[in-house]
Amino acid sequence: MLLFLSKDYTMNIGLKENTLRLANHNSKWKELFSNEKLKLENIIGNYIITIDHIGSTSINGIKAKPIIDICIGLNNFDDGKKCIEPLVNIGYIYKGECGVPGRLFFKTNDEIVTHHIHMFKYKSDKWKKHIYFRDYLNKYPLIAKEYESLKIKLLKLYINDREKYTDGKADFINEIIKKAYNEYD
Repeated sequence: MLLFLSKDYTMNIGLKENTLRLANHNSKWKELFSNEKLKLENIIGNYIITIDHIGSTSINGIKAKPIIDICIGLNNFDDGKKCIEPLVNIGYIYKGECGVPGRLFFKTNDEIVTHHIHMFKYKSDKWKKHIYFRDYLNKYPLIAKEYESLKIKLLKLYINDREKYTDGKADFINEIIKKAYNEYD
């Protein structure tokens, strides 16, 4: 796995397989999300309640892996299964639950990934965790910067081990989610 801390302020979206990179925050990420949201609403809007931008690209002012993460809230989980074929038809790859029970997961490509879709039952705990984490870090920019610092440190420590990188963020993320639940729920 390669490590890149991008100083590039251009659009710079997508990651090659087995590559890990953080890019400086780019306000165009919101535009990319909005464009994809419109496309998704046109294709699967009848089956979904909400489409939200999540992940680090949705958090103002911090470095992020340049992949647009999208959280879709479903009225019921079975509605998500009706979305598989339409999403595959526009180029998404369906990956099942991908290690997270109660989630349907899609990505744009196996070689260069630009977007992820995470589908959950609307207002389920798993859905709330993503939304609350984003909202909390956007509300508290100093805490968001702490998260950014942790990610940079972990990338340097675990350049060849994505699992350890992810595991290294878990305690911080869980603590923020706990605080967010106290504030928002």
